Amino acid sequence: MDVTVKFHLSARLTGTEEDELTIVLQEGVSIDELYRLLGRRYPVFAENFLSARERKNRKIPLLAVVNRKSISLNQKIKHGDYVDIFLIAAGG
Repeated sequence: MDVTVKFHLSARLTGTEEDELTIVLQEGVSIDELYRLLGRRYPVFAENFLSARERKNRKIPLLAVVNRKSISLNQKIKHGDYVDIFLIAAGG
């Protein structure tokens, strides 16, 4: 299945110069699994977002929005879905 992923974060954090990717996935992939796939494909992404999670049991500081709806990490994505990935940040 084809899924479009749009990064709303710096290329320095993702490890890819592409803002938007079309990725071919198997049916039934969750957002969490998508993050892991992106980490295997882009080691910089893994280092910035996945490694701390695995070392310290932290949450990933990313928000996934699928077809303009916020979803959980366990939510499955479907063919043709559009996934926006945002960095969760606080400030003022």
